[in-house]
Amino acid sequence: MQETNESKVNVRNLTRSIIISLVIINIILLLVLVTSSFWISSPETLKKTQIICGSMALLVGGLILFLILKFFKVVDLINYNAYLLSKGKLNISDILLTKAKGLETLCIAFNDMKTNLLSFTELTKVNIVTISDAIDTVSKSVESSYLGNEQIALRMGDIAEKSQEQLKVLKDTLESIYNVDQKVNSIGKVLKI
Repeated sequence: MQETNESKVNVRNLTRSIIISLVIINIILLLVLVTSSFWISSPETLKKTQIICGSMALLVGGLILFLILKFFKVVDLINYNAYLLSKGKLNISDILLTKAKGLETLCIAFNDMKTNLLSFTELTKVNIVTISDAIDTVSKSVESSYLGNEQIALRMGDIAEKSQEQLKVLKDTLESIYNVDQKVNSIGKVLKI
């Protein structure tokens, strides 16, 4: 892995060095083109020198332009994928490193960010489903508990009603026993006389 990173750094440094060299060569060619009339006396040699230097400057400038456009094409690709991510389109393809010459590290970081965002989204979905199931279970449990409490309250009401009836029967029985006791006492008094 470290060897691959070193080779990417070497490629990036080589690309940077080539662009800097091309810019320097282009500047030198343009300087020769502009100053050639001062140090070349022969009109024929001057014309050939200017044509060669101008052609070379155009060629080197075109090469520099090509490399810069290629660089910005990668930047545009990263920018477009970032735009898609910002619009919620997470299932986009990874940016291929072969298309990202000079910006490999940025592409790797972008691809990792996208993958992490997808993982986070999937885990969040799973967590929401789990939480929803737990809420549903608690809701059913609360409903069952409520129904159970309602049943208990009804049974308690029945027990209270039956207890009232039993108390009335007991009072009636006690009153009957008291009446019988009174009659027995009355009879006992009458018999003792």
